[in-house]
Amino acid sequence: MALVDIVKSGSSAQYDAAAGQKLYTYAPGNGRDTEGRVHRQYFNVTLASQASGSTFGLAILPAGARIFGVTWIQSATFGATATLAIGLTSLDGTGTIDGTIADSDNAAKGFFRAAATQTTTTILTFGQTVALGWGYVTTKELALTFTVGAADLPSSGTVVGYVDYILAR
Repeated sequence: MALVDIVKSGSSAQYDAAAGQKLYTYAPGNGRDTEGRVHRQYFNVTLASQASGSTFGLAILPAGARIFGVTWIQSATFGATATLAIGLTSLDGTGTIDGTIADSDNAAKGFFRAAATQTTTTILTFGQTVALGWGYVTTKELALTFTVGAADLPSSGTVVGYVDYILAR
């Protein structure tokens, strides 16, 4: 009983002919899932004592973008009090990011990161699990944002980073 790997355009499976097994295939997705183009948008924010409650736009994500991560690097800590939340915000004035999730719910839940203190300057990655937004596909143009809470930001320093996403060719 030998297993034969069958791989051809649009399908893949293992097939055991001697055991009379059926050939199972997968249905190829759209171009974004199987042969999309990776995009990376960089952002840079200068810290200048921005007030608690401030929200900053980091990047504009087009409709149809499959998001697969945000990387964040900061030169100064936010101290023991100021919090950071990473999320998405609509740009069309509807107040929802996809017709059902309200901008306000998204900000409170921290789509990629719920509000938490940031006391180190290490490289952080967000949206690395499905629950925190990995693989989310935008249905319209959205802004990637970060929101400050609980205390003002430091008077100096820089935040740099990028968001990665895939679009169909």
